[in-house]
Amino acid sequence: MLLYVSYKNLIFKPFQTFLQILILAFGTGLIFLLILAERQIKEQFSQNIKGIDLVVGAKGSPLQLILANVYHLDNPTGNIAFEEYNKLRKNFLVKSTIPLAYGDSFESFRILGTDTSYLVHYEALIKEGVFWKNDFEVTLGATVAQKLGLKIGDTFQSDHGLVENDHKHTQKYKVVGILERNGKVLDKLILTSIPSVWKIHEEHPENEPDSTEAESPKEITAILVKFRNPMAVVMLPRQINSQTQMQAASPAYEITRLFELLGIGIDTLTWIAWFLIAISALSIWANLYQSLQERRYEVALIRTFGASKIQIFRVFIQESLLLVIFGLFVGFLLSRLVFLFLQNALNEPLFLAISWALPTETDFYLVLASLILGFLAGFVPAYRASKMLIAKVLAS
Repeated sequence: MLLYVSYKNLIFKPFQTFLQILILAFGTGLIFLLILAERQIKEQFSQNIKGIDLVVGAKGSPLQLILANVYHLDNPTGNIAFEEYNKLRKNFLVKSTIPLAYGDSFESFRILGTDTSYLVHYEALIKEGVFWKNDFEVTLGATVAQKLGLKIGDTFQSDHGLVENDHKHTQKYKVVGILERNGKVLDKLILTSIPSVWKIHEEHPENEPDSTEAESPKEITAILVKFRNPMAVVMLPRQINSQTQMQAASPAYEITRLFELLGIGIDTLTWIAWFLIAISALSIWANLYQSLQERRYEVALIRTFGASKIQIFRVFIQESLLLVIFGLFVGFLLSRLVFLFLQNALNEPLFLAISWALPTETDFYLVLASLILGFLAGFVPAYRASKMLIAKVLAS
């Protein structure tokens, strides 16, 4: 009954109630969205570097080396001789290696030359057809097949470089397989053999510069390395960086550093969101305080009909908490809708593999903090209403 009274008091001024809920929804929704985005990004970055202790490639930016060769989000730093790969895989500190060679692109999806160890590492499963066996055969990631509409037996000419352009190779690739979606970088890659990458670039004149591709018939782009023992953590990167023309970068270290840089922006947005929530709490307090002045006679009459001080206190507190609950619900819903919109707008299918709709532990902390703030916003008006002198109010 008391809850119904609180609800009726709120809808008595619908526009004012709507504005308060909207402000609170924007604040909580932004925090919900930041929590969700940060969690999704960290999960994606973490699962794609799992099992990769070191990335070895041409000298340049270590972060660029990781982003280009693990996440395929940047241009490679250059190329390294295939001989260096053979030397490195025989190193006693190395347990396993995966060679990577960039081989242009098709419709902005990258063509990556590698071997079957890359498929094993990312636990690839075939959905249709088979894995590539011969040169110029390709196996498509799930997203590539879906977006481009390619089927088993289709052929295509790759674009020169890592972006779509008018310069196409004459040699055609043939689709022989399509992978199951697994929510990793495989989904948006076109996979083929390293010799295919070498042979297709034999078409180019030797003096044609292109730092983003494996220019030489015996060059690759990078090597993914797994350590044999803990001693390799200290010795191998130093050995590679000081004794070869290559550089070694730790994915775990570089991604941690990247998150630290991103954290500054996330923290700023979080403070803005909490500012909106604080403004909303002040608005709730002002609204209830003003409502108390307008409803003094009404409260006094309710008291004369037998309502206790605690019941009056509860009515005002419940009004404040109902506003917060409505704001949290709308904010949570908005955050999921915005995330879904961004996912479709950015064409990032990796997020589809992770359950993002359910609240997390951090979300519950936000809900708890918001409810406490709502309680505090309604406490003073509720306390004053419960302590109101009935005789004095009715006499006035």
